[in-house]
Amino acid sequence: MSNKNQESSRRQFLFKTAIAGSLLGFGCPKLFASNFVGKNGAEPDKAVEETVRFVYQNHIPIYKGLAKEMGEENLNKMLQKVSAENWANAIKMMSKDIKEKNIENYATLMASVLGSPPYNSLLKYEVSEQTDKAIEIKYTECLVSKIYKEMGAADIGWSIECSAGDTSVKAYNPKMTCKSLKNLMKGDDVCIERIELKA
Repeated sequence: MSNKNQESSRRQFLFKTAIAGSLLGFGCPKLFASNFVGKNGAEPDKAVEETVRFVYQNHIPIYKGLAKEMGEENLNKMLQKVSAENWANAIKMMSKDIKEKNIENYATLMASVLGSPPYNSLLKYEVSEQTDKAIEIKYTECLVSKIYKEMGAADIGWSIECSAGDTSVKAYNPKMTCKSLKNLMKGDDVCIERIELKA
């Protein structure tokens, strides 16, 4: 096999492996959800924290290795694309029975997700504003962000966990937008997401 063909095969393998790993990583919260309970705002349940740390500490080095092989920019673009597709599909599935796709019903859906395991013991957040045209959510703590930052992989973490906000809300309602005003992965002291419904 020529060097050119070997390089092409290697890239295809890395691409497929990264997608499979990303999808596994994105699916992990669903795997955890049936096993753990907690309350939003409480200290993370130790079993949840240990499980989440175990999963992320095992797959973050794989992403870092792929970044070396593919280049960080290429990997992050690919992860953002896969994350956007994954979250859009998840939001469509979760909201399929919601007839009126307005801010109030979106807020109810998000409260349900964030109030469910494992999110309810991994995140601390508050709704800082809610009207019929906008909702603003401030996340003051996020264990997943903490792990990515501890492992020197905040850019990868942002690509996987945070970059799909606008795509997600548009999958719910194309007239909605999501702006990340602040982000823990990017070094801010909190995450602030603002979702608006355009006329």
